[in-house]
Amino acid sequence: MDVAKPRNRALVAAFTYMKIIEQWGSGIPRVFKACKEAGLAEPELSEIGGSFRVKIFRKQQVTIEFLLSFCSIPRTRDEMIKAMQLNDRKSFKKTYIDPLLASGKLRMTVPEKPHSPLQRYVATGTQKQTVH
Repeated sequence: MDVAKPRNRALVAAFTYMKIIEQWGSGIPRVFKACKEAGLAEPELSEIGGSFRVKIFRKQQVTIEFLLSFCSIPRTRDEMIKAMQLNDRKSFKKTYIDPLLASGKLRMTVPEKPHSPLQRYVATGTQKQTVH
């Protein structure tokens, strides 16, 4: 990793004085270390339009197993999203529902009408039962 280089030294001095930061440049290495200790994928760092973004990933396997366990009885997409404490319906479908349907681990209760308001999703029982 590169050494942190502050763009605004006055802001760094003010934050240090106010004890908002303890040491310049120590945050990102701590984030990487914490993710590694938690067994998460390495975070992605990016700069977008002058802003800095750190993307931290969830434990995908545990999340999928939780979702399949939750769907042991038929559930709506909104119920699934709420249980996983998410909010983006389109992203949820693309990230979770579509791959689980394709793998056969999840099925629709009304497959002939995929956009039906009566649509529910239920686990097929072919998923692993252990959580990592």
